[in-house]
Amino acid sequence: MKNIWKWILGVIVLLFIGVLCGGWYLSRNWKPLAEEKLAAFVKEASKGLYTVRYDALDINPTIGNISFKNLKLKADTAVYRLLEGQQKASNNMFDIEMKSLYIKRFSLWDLIRNRKLSISSIELEDVVLHLTNKYHQYNDTIPNTAKKDFGESLKKVLSQVSVNRMAVDKISVRYTTLSEQGKKISEIKHHDIAIQVGDFLLDSVSALDTTRLFYTRKIVVAIPAFSHRFSNNPYKGSFEKLVLNTEEKSVVLTKGRYEPTVTPAAYYRMKGENKALTYLRVDSLRLDDFDFHRLLDERALVSKKVLLRKGYAKFYGDKRFPKKPENQIGQAPHQKIMRLPVKLILDTVVVQHMDVVYTEMGDRYQREGTIDFISSSGHLTNVTNDTLTLQKHPYMRADLKTKVMNSGALHVIFSFDMLSRAGAYSYKGEVGRMQAPPFNRILHPLLNFDIATGNIKRISFNMQGTDRKTTGTFYFDYDQMKVRLPDIPRKNGKKTSGKIVSWVVNQLLINDSNPDANEVYHVGKVDYVRVADHTFFKNIWKSLLEGIKQTAGISKEREDKLLGQAESTVKAVAETKKIMEGTKKVLGETKKVGQKTGTFFKGLFKKKPKEAEEE
Repeated sequence: MKNIWKWILGVIVLLFIGVLCGGWYLSRNWKPLAEEKLAAFVKEASKGLYTVRYDALDINPTIGNISFKNLKLKADTAVYRLLEGQQKASNNMFDIEMKSLYIKRFSLWDLIRNRKLSISSIELEDVVLHLTNKYHQYNDTIPNTAKKDFGESLKKVLSQVSVNRMAVDKISVRYTTLSEQGKKISEIKHHDIAIQVGDFLLDSVSALDTTRLFYTRKIVVAIPAFSHRFSNNPYKGSFEKLVLNTEEKSVVLTKGRYEPTVTPAAYYRMKGENKALTYLRVDSLRLDDFDFHRLLDERALVSKKVLLRKGYAKFYGDKRFPKKPENQIGQAPHQKIMRLPVKLILDTVVVQHMDVVYTEMGDRYQREGTIDFISSSGHLTNVTNDTLTLQKHPYMRADLKTKVMNSGALHVIFSFDMLSRAGAYSYKGEVGRMQAPPFNRILHPLLNFDIATGNIKRISFNMQGTDRKTTGTFYFDYDQMKVRLPDIPRKNGKKTSGKIVSWVVNQLLINDSNPDANEVYHVGKVDYVRVADHTFFKNIWKSLLEGIKQTAGISKEREDKLLGQAESTVKAVAETKKIMEGTKKVLGETKKVGQKTGTFFKGLFKKKPKEAEEE
């Protein structure tokens, strides 16, 4: 029995020694062969574009491990330019280097028998990646054979390469975007990026599998806190975290911000003109069913659903500085989307609890006034500049609900004709019951008057507009509307009572209700011609203001009449002033004549001393 165990133990020892010797032999003889085959494969598969270099290669076929030290994969820019001339260059080129690369537990048996390289995991350490994106229009119109050629090259060495898992804990990335002429458009750098890759498969079939990106089923990229200052304006962009997941086809960004790097005072001193400052923040931005292929191949942003959740869009203006007149024709939101340098196809954009705030520093009273739309929510559909999509569905629509001055519920629906040369659009909406005094937050600081009382029962409107004109109807139901004006200072230091002026305005200028005291209901018939240098949203406000004035009883005829009366009064005062000044002048001249006449008569009848003595 002991001899049997000795025999078995001896066989095991011999097998172990044989495996070690075989592993040693294979590692010594496979290393030169592997180095030669790897270099040839990379060069042939990339048409000479890439070369691979490393300081050390260690192969242990016994346990199926391979390691590289200081591995570098470099692109030859001369070869890339040659491929461009042949219209065979891809849109993306990269250089990558790493301190080490570990390949663990590959199957030697599959490699020898089936020419299949099956790897359990790959780990990379201290990776530095420079990715350059240069758009070539021909890649949109001609078949991309690069992946097919790569598969053909692979067949000569291996029939298949598969990796179950690959992980990079920290990677430094530099992403450069070039124009078709090779001019740098932008460059972004970031460190400590984590990447996980699952189910990598490289063969002649997977190269054409559209469900895979870079031959993988799953790529998860996690980018930590990031901040970037823009070189052409005083703004910076930042976010807390960005996660891209190709398996879920999702992009998630948290705590995104776009805001000035200077204070408003410094900004306006620097600009010297009244151009609004912009502050943007979103707590969560998520894109679902995102097309990563079209992003890389076409620079297109394609997503079925975009979610913007919690945040704000704030704007700040300062009227103490002059506003540079600029022609705003053709600058509506839908027209700007059509001119974006990237293709945009977003089926639905959902907005949840976003605040929109506009604050302005007045030039006359040196005070800040604010109007806000709080907790705005809703959705936009067909947000695209793709003409093929728009030929089937030409309208972008926005359906939004918000609180005006955090008080009245506003529901507004926009419809934009994306292909209209005249910039056609329409909007309709309704404001529910609210008190009017909340608007004093903008009226008092900027216009120096208040709404004392006012019950808004309903506001509704339906407008159609183009670049040049807006028409539509405006309904405004209200009662108990009274304004309050402050005392008016005079040159002599005294003041005209604001109560008197307020009474005149409330009695003569506006109706305190609609229907008015005579039970006449006023409807605004808007026919507003746009001022060319008014922005899209200022034009909307001016159009709505026309409706407000008409429904408050300030029709154009009444306004002209009141202005005519005021003008007549001014003329009458001026004429009276002239008469008074003329009378004063006449009296002054008469006084002078009287003084001269009196002197004459006094001189005539006054006795001289000598004459008196002679008598």
